[in-house]
Amino acid sequence: MISTDTQDDFVKTCPFGSGFYLPAEQAWRTLKVFHSYQIVLSAAFFGLFVTQTGPSIFGQSNEGLFQTVSLIYLALTVFSTVFIRKPYIAFTRQVQFKILADIALLTLLMHASGGITSGLGILLAVSVAAGGLLAGGQCTLVFAAVATFAILGEQIYADFAHQFAKTAYTYAGVLSASFFTIGLLALVLAKRVESSEKVALQQRRDIDDLVQLNDYIIKHLQSGIIVVDQHLNIRLANESACHLLGQKTIQGNNLVQVSAECCQLFKRWLRSTSEHTAIIAATN
Repeated sequence: MISTDTQDDFVKTCPFGSGFYLPAEQAWRTLKVFHSYQIVLSAAFFGLFVTQTGPSIFGQSNEGLFQTVSLIYLALTVFSTVFIRKPYIAFTRQVQFKILADIALLTLLMHASGGITSGLGILLAVSVAAGGLLAGGQCTLVFAAVATFAILGEQIYADFAHQFAKTAYTYAGVLSASFFTIGLLALVLAKRVESSEKVALQQRRDIDDLVQLNDYIIKHLQSGIIVVDQHLNIRLANESACHLLGQKTIQGNNLVQVSAECCQLFKRWLRSTSEHTAIIAATN
């Protein structure tokens, strides 16, 4: 039975709109990579701030907010490891939660460090790009829009609250535009990956069909056919070959055990350099 989140071992990346399917193994592996990035980033924020070895911009506007948010970011990321290792929650839900939480927490860390001029806002671009690769479809534009609203909202709040000496609406606008650009590029890349996976899957299915057809043809040929490996172990034998040798099945046995005479004739044919094919008549 196929769950609502998978189809033929594929995961639907976006639950609404024009999402696409990725191989389940590849999708979860990509999510684990992004999760590892979150652990490293959140640990760096909290560790560098607590030890006072990080850049001076960390928490320069609000130290208490930076410490609280960085601790929440680290704790939340570490706790979500449980759901990454054992997917109790569907892939799409985990992606949505991780990207949206990333945007919210990074915006708060940016605000506590002096706003958009601190440079931390660029980290939101990584989250948007990851969302494009993991979710795709309309979800990519949703993540870019949420990041844009977060950046502009933080800038407007800081301006009205007079928290910073100067505003940077131009920088906020350029950064917001980059979110959509990065999201669209990630979407195009994800679409190409999806197309490649579909082609590879179709080729595997075609090969399987050809193998089954080949086995069927060989099985029902009137001529006896035996396929052996380099150790003379029988890998394939049709019904006619078994009938001629007077046995029900010979596949999996060694040719010497099945018929020493056939084995001797086969080795003689292998040693012959005059012809590539030969018809050998054996006496009973």
